[in-house]
Amino acid sequence: MNIWKTIISLLLTLSISVVYGDYAVVPNDVHKAYTQLLKNRSALDITDYSGSHTNRDVVEAIIWQQALKKGGYNKTINIEALDITYSRVILEIKHGTIAAFANSVWLDDIEGHENYKELFYITEAVIPEHKFYAGFYTTPDRVNQINIKDKDSLSNYKFSCNRHWKKDNELLKHLNADCMFSNTWKATVDKLKNKHADIVLAPFQASKDMSLIAFGEKLVPVPNVKTSLPGKRVFIISKKSRNGEALIKALNKGIRLMHKEGLIEKAYEQSGFYNHKTKEWKLID
Repeated sequence: MNIWKTIISLLLTLSISVVYGDYAVVPNDVHKAYTQLLKNRSALDITDYSGSHTNRDVVEAIIWQQALKKGGYNKTINIEALDITYSRVILEIKHGTIAAFANSVWLDDIEGHENYKELFYITEAVIPEHKFYAGFYTTPDRVNQINIKDKDSLSNYKFSCNRHWKKDNELLKHLNADCMFSNTWKATVDKLKNKHADIVLAPFQASKDMSLIAFGEKLVPVPNVKTSLPGKRVFIISKKSRNGEALIKALNKGIRLMHKEGLIEKAYEQSGFYNHKTKEWKLID
C-alpha cells in the first residue's frame, strides 16, 4: 500500500509542477534522443543542430527553449519525458494537467476543439504552410520492390497508419491509400517489421541515406517521391497554466526572432526535416 501512495504522490507532484509551469513535456522516445544529442549541454548553447540523434521532434524541443530565452523568459523550464500519444497530450493540455508541449502540433487539430481560444495559448507557426514534406518509408529489403510513379500506384501497397495522426490520415484518404491502423508509433512501425504493411509516412531524416531508426527497426524512403501535408505547425500551452501568459508572449517573440535570424530554418535543415536531397523529388498529392 505504501508503495502505491508513493507512486500516486509522485504523479501528483509531477502534475502540479507541470501545471504551474516548471516543465514542458515530450514523448519518451523524443526525450531519449534529445538527451543523447545534448550530451549534458544546455539546449540554450546549441548552435549546431546536427548529430546522429537529431530529428524534427528533437530540434523542436531545442527551438522551444531557445525561443523562450530569446523572447525574454529567464526562468528555467525543464523538458520532461512522458509516455503519451500526440492526441492525448493535446487533451491533457486542454484540461490543464500538462502546461506545455515542446513539440509542435497541427493548428487544425487545435482549432477543431470547441472554444479552443479559451483553452489553448497558440504560438505563431514554427512550420509555415506548404513546408511539411514527408517520405514514403519502408524496410530496406522492400525499398527496391516498391514502385511509386503517381497517386494511382499507391493502391498497390498497404500503409501502416496511426489513428491519432489526423492530418496524415486525411492526406492518405485523399490519396486513396489502403490503411492498416494502430494506436501507437511502435505498433505502426511493427506492422512494417512484421510485413503486415508496406509503407509509412515519415519526415525525412538527417542521416546520409535519410533512414530513420524506430524501436530498433531501420526504415528508408522510397527514392524520388515525396508528399506534402497541408497546414501549419504551432506550439501550444494550457490556458490553465499559471505562467501561460508569460510563456506565450516570450515564445511568440522568440519564434519571430528565430525565423528572422534563420535559426528555425537552420535547425530543421540540420535535422533533415527540410532536406535539400529531396528538393527535386516528384510530389505525390
